[in-house]
Amino acid sequence: MKRYWNWLSISLRAIILLFLPGLLIFNNFYEVIFNVEMNLDWEPLLVFLFPFLHWMIKRYEHKTTEVKVEGLNEFEREISQKRWEIILHERNKIIVRPKFDFPFNIILSDKVEIHYGNNKAEISGPGHYINEFVEEIQSEFSDEIDGKTTLKNKFRIVAYLFFILLPFLLESGAYWEMKVIYHNAFPDSNEVVTPMNGRVLGNSIENIHNLGYAVENDKNIFYIDDNENIVKTDKKFENKINVIESDSLDIIEDLNIVGDWLYYTEEESLNRVKQDGTNQETLYELGYMGKVHITKDWIYFINFEDNDNLYKMNLNGGKLQRVLDKEVNDIALYESDLLISYTESGKDRVDQMNLDSNGTHQEFDIEASNIMKWKDDYYYIGENQYLYRMKAEESSTPELLIEEEVTQYTITEQGIFYGLFKYDNPTADPSDRLYKANFEGKESEELLSGDAISGYAKVGDSIIFQVSDYGTLKIKRYDLQTEKMEDLNPPL
Repeated sequence: MKRYWNWLSISLRAIILLFLPGLLIFNNFYEVIFNVEMNLDWEPLLVFLFPFLHWMIKRYEHKTTEVKVEGLNEFEREISQKRWEIILHERNKIIVRPKFDFPFNIILSDKVEIHYGNNKAEISGPGHYINEFVEEIQSEFSDEIDGKTTLKNKFRIVAYLFFILLPFLLESGAYWEMKVIYHNAFPDSNEVVTPMNGRVLGNSIENIHNLGYAVENDKNIFYIDDNENIVKTDKKFENKINVIESDSLDIIEDLNIVGDWLYYTEEESLNRVKQDGTNQETLYELGYMGKVHITKDWIYFINFEDNDNLYKMNLNGGKLQRVLDKEVNDIALYESDLLISYTESGKDRVDQMNLDSNGTHQEFDIEASNIMKWKDDYYYIGENQYLYRMKAEESSTPELLIEEEVTQYTITEQGIFYGLFKYDNPTADPSDRLYKANFEGKESEELLSGDAISGYAKVGDSIIFQVSDYGTLKIKRYDLQTEKMEDLNPPL
């Protein structure tokens, strides 16, 4: 029973006097250095606490051992005064306290008792101190050994602290913050890109919501072919050249245009390239990102590597910083206002952030993704993946348009184009279907089916998208004026 009480005493002292104060100090240090709260929950804290307590008990539990000695006075002379403080010396008893092993030696019951009789000394106390004490006595301790032992103990403490703090560094996000500091200190861009004039977007909201598979400027259209190539063509889709032609199998998404540059994501990196295919650069390679919006001199995105927080960086990959410490579901940028959809305390909400003043207020209390503003209304995918609409400038009740699980959608003057998964029969695999409906979600007609349809990029008078048909990728174009469908990717 005494053994269990000893374990309980060590555990309580370790939790109250070491673990909790250490966590508080580390949390405050983290907030001062990185200006953000640690992302720690109680579940991972308990996972880290139990190994820590196991180590403390294994190292400091009460033990007893015996050694042979000539006499207690001789025994006392062999004790290093640098490492031990003698606090009691009686005829057959000595009590010493370690001067090393800070802070454990002031938190735990650290006394070592030596009882002498019949040329034997019974030594009892915390196991770690008994081992140190016996090793010192039996090795006829010298200053040289004293220095080596002190160095060894310091190394052990550093090693223990490293392995104890490592999970906190990883779980809290401190490691991520260090990578951000390094990224900002050593930018990879070779050429400075000047900011965009006004609040011009690098791509349309409709295209950004649908993975940014295409983008256009006054003269050309750029689109992604076979997930890994970027094609440049004119407005009639007649003259085509490859800006980027890759066989790396890395998926390209999130096309944006800034002046002469094309920005795009490629797996875990953000790259840019001149529109003629030259000067290809990697600006960011810290992990996956989504919903990449470019406006004026900033790139806004959802950072999947940092708990889906909202981030921004400049056009050259510098000044990377967190904008909002929330798990963001979706963002949509309109002029100087950024709509941010996220869940907080189990409640869904959409906030509006003004990018000029950084002021934020709650716009809606709804679950919403792929928010698009079309004329006087907001369209969005909401509860159960259904498509909804509500008034943009006044408080209104959401209106259900498509009562089926919408995978993606875009809006044109001709109506709403949207995707659904459909089963031809209960035993068949589902296929992706492209539909067109009016602005009320009515008069729906099926335009195309395939294993998977993605992209839904609106450029010029066309909607282009990628279709997977029995494993073969094809790029299709739907002409909004003639309502005809054609293939875009015969070999270049």
